[in-house]
Amino acid sequence: MVDFSKRTFWNFTLKDILSIISSVAIPIALAIYTAIGSQQQKQQAEKKQKFDFEQSTQLRQQTLYDEFLNNIYKLDKDGYLDDTKNPWAFANAYYRAAHRQWDTIRKADVLQFFKEKQLIGRNNCSDGCRTTKLDDIIRLNELNFDNVHLASETGTLNKLNLQCVSFDQVSMSNAVFSFASLNGVSFDGGRLDNVKFDSSSLLCASFNGTNLSGADFGNSDLTGTHFSNSDLSGAKITEDQIKQASFYNVIMPNGEKSEISSSMTTKEPITKTTTIIKTKISTTAIAKPTTTTSTTSTSTTSTTTPSTSTTSTTTSTTTSMSTTTSTSTTSITTPTTTTSTTSTTSTTTTAGNPCATGNYLWNKSGITILDSSQVTNVVDIYIDSNNALYITDEYTNTAVWRLLKNATTATVIAGIKDSRGSSNTQLNYPQGVYVDTNGTMYVSDHYNCRVQKYINGSTVGSTIAGITGSGGSSLNQLYGPRYITLDPTQEYIYIADSNNHRIMRYSTNSTSGDNGTVVAGGNGAGNTITSLSYPWGIWYQPSVSSDLFITNNVGHSIMRWTPGASSGTFIAGVPGIASSSSTHLNSPTGIKLDKYLNMFVLDTNNHRVQMFCANNKTGITIAGSVIGGSTATTFNRPTGIAFDSDMNMYIADFGNSRVQKFMKL
Repeated sequence: MVDFSKRTFWNFTLKDILSIISSVAIPIALAIYTAIGSQQQKQQAEKKQKFDFEQSTQLRQQTLYDEFLNNIYKLDKDGYLDDTKNPWAFANAYYRAAHRQWDTIRKADVLQFFKEKQLIGRNNCSDGCRTTKLDDIIRLNELNFDNVHLASETGTLNKLNLQCVSFDQVSMSNAVFSFASLNGVSFDGGRLDNVKFDSSSLLCASFNGTNLSGADFGNSDLTGTHFSNSDLSGAKITEDQIKQASFYNVIMPNGEKSEISSSMTTKEPITKTTTIIKTKISTTAIAKPTTTTSTTSTSTTSTTTPSTSTTSTTTSTTTSMSTTTSTSTTSITTPTTTTSTTSTTSTTTTAGNPCATGNYLWNKSGITILDSSQVTNVVDIYIDSNNALYITDEYTNTAVWRLLKNATTATVIAGIKDSRGSSNTQLNYPQGVYVDTNGTMYVSDHYNCRVQKYINGSTVGSTIAGITGSGGSSLNQLYGPRYITLDPTQEYIYIADSNNHRIMRYSTNSTSGDNGTVVAGGNGAGNTITSLSYPWGIWYQPSVSSDLFITNNVGHSIMRWTPGASSGTFIAGVPGIASSSSTHLNSPTGIKLDKYLNMFVLDTNNHRVQMFCANNKTGITIAGSVIGGSTATTFNRPTGIAFDSDMNMYIADFGNSRVQKFMKL
């Protein structure tokens, strides 16, 4: 039998070894136990600290929120939020200071509070589009609302009312709108990447120059929503929603650029009407755009006294512009009854007005004078007295070109090619261009919300209207200016302030920040006689007419408006209805008139040039066709038009990146 107590291992008995192990293991176990307990205590302490911090943060947020509401109440009570305090600078400064300290929950709560108190979204958007023009007391532009969640408390029962709110130039990345009414809301110039619209209403909402990459429109209603110059790459939007909305120059979810499309593309049959005009003149001149002429015989019997002669003319015209003229003359030289029948075919003999003589014709095939090897998305054209062309190139060149008479190569005279920016030597999506008799050039700088003036060939511009990078609706601001023109005195410039739905007049000697004058519109977007709808083109020549002629791009119409008047008159197109008939337009842009008030309109989404003879609402296609293309006889969204001294016609063919010349016949 083995005695383990006396068994040795390298001079140690087993008993000694067990004693050694137990003496070491116990302290180790105690150390481990102590360490575990200490770690648990540390974790509990950290949890408590985190909890206390969260409670402290929440308490601070609530305190800031409550304090803000109390102070807003005092401002309201003391009259600082009345209309007489416009522009409510102190209230806005106080709100912005508080906004920077809030979390997303309070930011959302304050937005709802503002709307309920009618401090934002004060306009009427009950039918979708704005029908009034009121300034918001609190301005939200350029604020950060990332990750904000705005949702109705009752879901489908009552949508969260955010109608007519201006979220212009805000950051709303990853924001969520759930069961919200966003009718008439403007998100222009905003950053809304990965935003989600869940079961919301976006009737007549505006997304101009907006980053919507990765946005999810869920099952929201996009009827009448307007997307322009925006990025929808990777966005989730259904085919039905695309049909509901309108798109201009938009990067679509598939990465391709949109064709110009409208949400209201119902085509109507051309209505044929007949007008009978009777006049006691021997010669009648009428528009004769086609060579179709028919002769009608009329028999007249009369008994009169001697030496009596009567001439009558009956003219029948149709909107298809075919012309029939019949003249019957009865002459009696004796007191007896005489019946005579004369059949004649009329010819237009009135001199002067080319629309009357029917010789307003151009070669149907255009000559490309600048192509995509040099220009990109050309927008507007101006021709000076020396027949030099000035062309705005929106993107990617973002510059202004000049092409001298008979030259084949253009040169950049404003902006830095392929370099968008806001310095005084850069442009950001140049739009309209005008050159006065002194050679001074004016350019509307769309995304910089300004108009630049270039003197004596300088490439350094000075801002005469708007504030660089500060789009808004105040009298010293512009928001997305389009085309421009000067009056004959060259003392004033008229600007199509598109996103503000108005025409502004500024002195050509103004400087940045000076106030302008609203001379047309300014009552929000609409298709009424008191409002404009994204005005684009503008023509003004008081020696011919004291009125402004304005293209309503989204309104699909042309308006005639006396500067300073409260309303205008629709003279072409059907307001709010896009179609391709001869009496309709689809997103018109450029416009020019001759001295007889015959209009030449770029019917952009119909890819054609329409001529409207004076006081006639039926257009005649003089170039292009409804089916767009890139051949010599077709266009792809033409936007700019000008005529040289010989009445040759030049067209900025935007979608084909070229300038086309059409010879006068």
